[in-house]
Amino acid sequence: MLETPVKSNASRTTSAPLSATLSTPLKFPPVTQKYNPATYIAIAEDNASNCARVPFDTIIDELGENWSQAWNSSSDNGLDDSHINEVVANYLVEEPSIDRSSGDGSEKTYQSMLNVLMKSVEAHLVSSFNEHLDIRWVDTHSNPMPNGRKPDGALVVSGSGVQPEWSYTVTTFEIKGSKDSAGSKVLRGQLLANLRDMSRNQPRRYSLGLTISKGGEVQVYLCTLRKVFYAPLGCLPVANAPEADVRRVIKFLLLLYKQFPGENYGFLVLRKNGIFDSFYTNEIHGYMQGSADELLKTARIRIMDDQAFSGRRRAIVGSRSWLYNVKVSDDSKRQSQECILKLHWYYGNLTEVRVHKRALEIGVPRIPQLLGSASVTCSDSSMYNGEIILMEDSGKDFSQFFKELSPGHVCKAVDMFAGYLHTLLVAVTGDSKGYLLHRDISARNLLVKDSKPYVIDWGSGLIVTHVEPRKVSQSTVVGTAPYMGVRVLTSVGNRSLLEDLESLFLVLSHCLWERYGNRAGRDETSQFEDMWNGSLSPEYLLEARSSWLASSETYWEKMEIMQCPEILKSLAIGMFMLLFSDINEPIKRFAKRPIDSRLFKFKAGKWVDVFNKAAEPTEKFYYDDFTHLNILREYVHNNPDCALDCGNKAGSCVQQTSSIAHEPDNTKSADSSTASMQGLKRSSHDSDNSPPESKSRRTSL
Repeated sequence: MLETPVKSNASRTTSAPLSATLSTPLKFPPVTQKYNPATYIAIAEDNASNCARVPFDTIIDELGENWSQAWNSSSDNGLDDSHINEVVANYLVEEPSIDRSSGDGSEKTYQSMLNVLMKSVEAHLVSSFNEHLDIRWVDTHSNPMPNGRKPDGALVVSGSGVQPEWSYTVTTFEIKGSKDSAGSKVLRGQLLANLRDMSRNQPRRYSLGLTISKGGEVQVYLCTLRKVFYAPLGCLPVANAPEADVRRVIKFLLLLYKQFPGENYGFLVLRKNGIFDSFYTNEIHGYMQGSADELLKTARIRIMDDQAFSGRRRAIVGSRSWLYNVKVSDDSKRQSQECILKLHWYYGNLTEVRVHKRALEIGVPRIPQLLGSASVTCSDSSMYNGEIILMEDSGKDFSQFFKELSPGHVCKAVDMFAGYLHTLLVAVTGDSKGYLLHRDISARNLLVKDSKPYVIDWGSGLIVTHVEPRKVSQSTVVGTAPYMGVRVLTSVGNRSLLEDLESLFLVLSHCLWERYGNRAGRDETSQFEDMWNGSLSPEYLLEARSSWLASSETYWEKMEIMQCPEILKSLAIGMFMLLFSDINEPIKRFAKRPIDSRLFKFKAGKWVDVFNKAAEPTEKFYYDDFTHLNILREYVHNNPDCALDCGNKAGSCVQQTSSIAHEPDNTKSADSSTASMQGLKRSSHDSDNSPPESKSRRTSL
C-alpha cells in the first residue's frame, strides 16, 4: 500500500483584502474569441496584485470546513489509498492510448494524459459507487464555449446539455507544454479569463481552476471575492514524476467529484441549475430570513431571460452583482409581478439597501422603489456578505436613450439631465439627520423610463451625518473609472457633490462624443476610446484629462464634435465652465489638493442658469419636453441654499472614500414594505453595467 500525502501545517494566509468598493474596475479583462497571447498576458499583469501564492492547505481552508474535513479525514470517504489505487489501475490500463506523437513534454501529450486520467477517475467512481455522476469531465480544447473561448477542459454539471456552457462549469483547466512554466503569464491569463467567464451569468461564491505546465506540474486556483489564491498541487503521471505528487492530484480530483454536489457547485443559489431556474429566496446561500421584508419571506423567483442583463460581473475579484429580469410570485397572496432582481455579493461592510432606504427616507426623487430586500452571509466566513434586492424596473440606460433620440427631440436629453441634477441636489441637501453622496454616477446608472429620469445603484453611496462625519475605511477609489472626477483619480480623501456633478458632466461628454464625434479618422486605438473604455490607469487617465480639460476650447476641439445641436453644446460648455473655469492652476495639481476650492463658490442657482441658457432658444417650441427642468427650477427657487451647507461640510472634513463602515440595517422601510409591485420588463437594449471593453493602452492626449 502506498503512502498517503502528508498534510502541511502551514498557516492560513492573512493577506490584506482587495477593496470591494469599485463599482466598475479600472480595467476590464478583454473578451476575446481567438487565442491571443498578448491579451492573456495583459490580464495576468493587470491582476498581479489580486493573485496570491499560498500553501495548498490554505486553498482547502478557504473552500470551507466541509472541504477541509473531507481532505484531511482518515476514514474511508472515497479519498483514501484504496480508491486512489483503483484510479491508478484504471489509468495504467488506458495509458497506451495516450497520444505522444508530439513528444512527451508537449501540450498535446499533456492534454491526452489528462483526458485518460479524468476518464479513469470517472470510471472508478461509477464502478465503485454504482451511481450517476453529478459532474462530468468534458474535453473542451477543440469544443468552444458559447462565447467562442476554448478552455482545455472543464468539469460541468451533469445534465446541463451536450454543449458545455460557462454557467454550468464548476472547474476549468488550462494546459501548456514543456516550454511554459507554472508562472507563465499567458497560462495564468487564460485561467483568470476562464474564472471570469464562469461568473458572468451564474452567481457564485467561488470558482476553481487548474493549470498544467512544464513537467506536468499541476497548480490549483481558487477565485474568491478578495483574492485569487493559487498553490502547487502535484503533477500528472509523467515519467519520473514523484509518486506522492501524482497521488495528490488524483485525490484532489476525487475530492471535486465528492464535494461539488454537496456544496451546490459553488453556486450562490442552492440548486443544481443555480440561478437559471425557479427558486425561493430561502434557497439563496446564506439567506437570513430575519432581515427579509415580508415579500421576500415567501417569494418565489423565476428568471425570465437566460442571462444577467447588467451588474458588476466582469471583475475577477472584488464585489460582484448580477441583475436579472424576473417574475416574482407570493404564494400566500397568489400575486405575480415582473421586476428586477439584484444579487449583491461582496467582501466587507458594503450595503446598498441601507443607502437606498436612506434615500427614500430623505425623499430623494427619481430612484427605483424597493419592493423587497434581505441580507445573505457566508456560513463559512463572516467576511462574505450580500443582499437580495427586488426593485421596480427603471428603463434603459441614458447612453442608449441618447443614441435613440431623434434629432428633433434632443432637448429631452437636457430635461433628463435636469432631473438627474435635481436628484443629486436633494440627496446632498438631506434632512435633519444627514445627507447622501452617490459616488458612482455613470452612463449605466442613469436610466430613463417613460420619459422619466432615474438614478440607480446606490451601493457606493456615502451616508454622512450633520453631527459627525461618518468614519469609513481607507480605500480611496470608488466609482466607474471613465466617469471618476479628477480628484477621485488621485485618491484624495474627501468627496463632495462636486465629484458627482463632474461625473454627470463626463457622462454627457461621453454621449456627445459617441454620437457627434468625428468618426472619419477614428479607430480602435483612438485616445478618447481608451479614456472611455476604462483601459487607462488612474495616472494616465488623469494625464489625459488634464490636457483635454485645460480650457473650454480644448475640451470641445479635442472631441472633434460635428453637427451637434446648439442646445447640447451650450449645456456641455456651461457645465465645463462651472466645474473648471475658476481653477487657476493645472488640473493635475488641483486634483491633489486636500480641499476642493470649488465648494466655496457652489450655488445651485448657477447650475439652473446653465440649463436655462441651453434650453431658452427651443423651450418655447418644445415646452412639454422640459417637465423635469421646470421641477428643478421650482426646487432651487424654493431652496436657494440647497446642497450648500452640506457641500462645505463634506469639503472641510476628511472623508475617506470607501464602503460605508456601519453594521447592516435590518429595519424595515415603509417605502419598501408598502411599495406597489410595479415595473415592466427591462428593455432588450439594456446592457452590462460597465463601459465597453478593448485592449489596454497607456497613452495620454
